Amino acid sequence: MIVKNNLPKVLIVDDDKNIHLALKSALGTEYDLKSAYNSDEAKVVLKSNYVDLVLLDMEMRNEREGLDAIPKILEIHTLS
Repeated sequence: MIVKNNLPKVLIVDDDKNIHLALKSALGTEYDLKSAYNSDEAKVVLKSNYVDLVLLDMEMRNEREGLDAIPKILEIHTLS
């Protein structure tokens, strides 16, 4: 049995469910994976969870959503 608390924490932020499935399959049980399907969901997840890595799609609901989210993600992460 793997204890998730000791695993590196990764947040997957992408609007494509197939990307989530592919990354979860590839990363397997080596990481504690969290999911968000847009930048608003990512901010909510980050406010209540420390993560070691954010895998962020640059183009979600619009072509700059990912890029525009980076400063806010960094602000939230710095405060955690």
